[in-house]
Order: sequence, then C-alpha cells, then structure tokens
Amino acid sequence: MRTGKKGILSDRYSDIETGEVIRTFSLPLNGTEFLFVDLSATFLNQREGLF
Repeated sequence: MRTGKKGILSDRYSDIETGEVIRTFSLPLNGTEFLFVDLSATFLNQREGLF
C-alpha cells in the first residue's frame, strides 16, 4: 500500500465487538499516516459495482 500509494480493501471479516460483517479500506495519506475506514456489508452491497 505504501509503495503503490493506492488504497486497498480488506477481505470480509466479522467485527470483534458487534459481529457485523465489514471490510476495511486503507489509504496512505503520507509517509507516516494512514486512513482506515470500516465499511458495513449493507454499504458494500448497495454499491456492489464500486468495490
């Protein structure tokens, strides 16, 4: 991720606290900071063609 300067989307997994199926989008912002966004299965299913 760091060398390609692109975001990546994780495999589906269950959140440890809620049990909800999610995926995490990770994006490098600079050399030391990253953005991580958890995306719910509902969100992903509504936008299936985008991911």
